[in-house]
Amino acid sequence: MIKAKLKSIYKSIRKTAIEKEMWQIAIRKRDGDTLFHGNGKGFRLIANSVRYWRADPFLYEKDGITYLFAELFDRFQDKGVLAVAKVRNSSRVGRFHVCLDLPFHLSYPCLFERDGELYMIPEGRQSGEIAIYRCVSFPLKWEKDSVLCHTTGVDTTPLPEELCQHDFSFITTINTEKDHNNNLYLINGANTEPVLLKYNDTCSRCGGLFINDGEMWLRVVQDDTEYYGCRLVFYNVKQLTDNAIDETEYLAVLPPRRECDKKEVSVSLNKPKDEHKFVGIHTYNYSGRFEVIDLVRHNSRTWKVWMANKIRKMRKHE
Repeated sequence: MIKAKLKSIYKSIRKTAIEKEMWQIAIRKRDGDTLFHGNGKGFRLIANSVRYWRADPFLYEKDGITYLFAELFDRFQDKGVLAVAKVRNSSRVGRFHVCLDLPFHLSYPCLFERDGELYMIPEGRQSGEIAIYRCVSFPLKWEKDSVLCHTTGVDTTPLPEELCQHDFSFITTINTEKDHNNNLYLINGANTEPVLLKYNDTCSRCGGLFINDGEMWLRVVQDDTEYYGCRLVFYNVKQLTDNAIDETEYLAVLPPRRECDKKEVSVSLNKPKDEHKFVGIHTYNYSGRFEVIDLVRHNSRTWKVWMANKIRKMRKHE
């Protein structure tokens, strides 16, 4: 009787526990060269939960403590929320607490400071606008501060002052129902029309904050050439004007166990047995003490997905 029940559960898991994609964050302490210097070794995975998988990691340091902000994809609600956790000195991450949950999908909790205030400009394409949220009680309380512009922009990222000709400038990727291409736009200030920088470029969408490496500025870019998040690319931004961007590929980052050429590096995990599961990467950020990335599995099969599906069905019938 028990064996028959277990066999039935196993068959159910095999049948229903399939997720089209599942992202997972990995972290490591900064020790020597960074990822954009070609060192991809020793990242440690942060385990996902039954309810959430996690992606789009951003780091922020305050009062000697490092905080990790990320998208948590809620399997119960079938949408993303934003959350934050403390990072210990050992690079272990504490419990995540939701800091922004809206009626539409959220991701990419991009943080920036302005005039002594901390802001977040998350990806909320389903709302039809690019909104800026101000932190009113760190790290959990955020309120809508303003609308940058009314458009379906994704992964909007602030420009460093050294690169832009105007104060308060951003770049974003806009996809519309009529045009599904990855078009890169510049936004100079609030309530201004976005200006096209790149048209139909599979390497346009930002994958993290800009990086200052001496006299060189690097833009973190998602490469969607083969499929969404197939690799990450650091671009050297040589010049940025009001209507054009001049950048060249500096270094590409591949998921684990990929063959690399001279301008590529493959990340590795502290537990190599997990490396074969991952086929993509699309976010990188760093702080004074840590580096974070996210990795993706395609068509992943796990008991957590099966359990989440069961709980979601129960919640619908309550």
